[in-house]
Amino acid sequence: VFGLCAAGALAVVMNELDLHSYTAIAKALFLLAGCLFVELSLALLEFCQTNLNHPLSAFTEFLARSAFTVYLVHKVVIASMVALFVYLYNLPSMTIEFEEGLHYSSSVLRGPANGAWHLLAGYCFVCVATLTLAWIWAWGLMRVPFLRHVL
Repeated sequence: VFGLCAAGALAVVMNELDLHSYTAIAKALFLLAGCLFVELSLALLEFCQTNLNHPLSAFTEFLARSAFTVYLVHKVVIASMVALFVYLYNLPSMTIEFEEGLHYSSSVLRGPANGAWHLLAGYCFVCVATLTLAWIWAWGLMRVPFLRHVL
C-alpha cells in the first residue's frame, strides 16, 4: 500500500513538473515499488506462519487439501454457471445476446433499475453455485483412487 501511495504521489508531482525524463523515473519507481511488494509479501508470510499456524480441524484440513483441486476446476464451473444464468435469463423473453467475436454483451437489460437487480441476483447465483459445486466436485475427485495422490 505504501509503495502504491508513493508511486501515485510521485506521478502527480512529476506530471505537475512536466519532467522530460518521466519514463525513466517511472520505470525506476515501479522497480522500487516491486521490491517493496516482495518485502511486504514476505513479511506477511512470516507473520502468518508465526502467529496463525495452528493445528487444523477436520474441516479446515479438508479445505486445505482440496484447495488445489478447486483451483483447477473452478473455471469450468464458473463458465457453466454463467451460461446457465444467461440461459435462465433468456427464458421469459428477456435477452442477453453476444455478438460474434465479442466477449461481452451490449444488450439492454430489462427489469428494475435497468436490470441491475437481475444482474445482482445472477452474480449471487453464480457465486453460491460455483462455490458449492467446485468444492463438491473437488471432494469427489479427491476420492478417486488414482487422482487422490495427484490432487
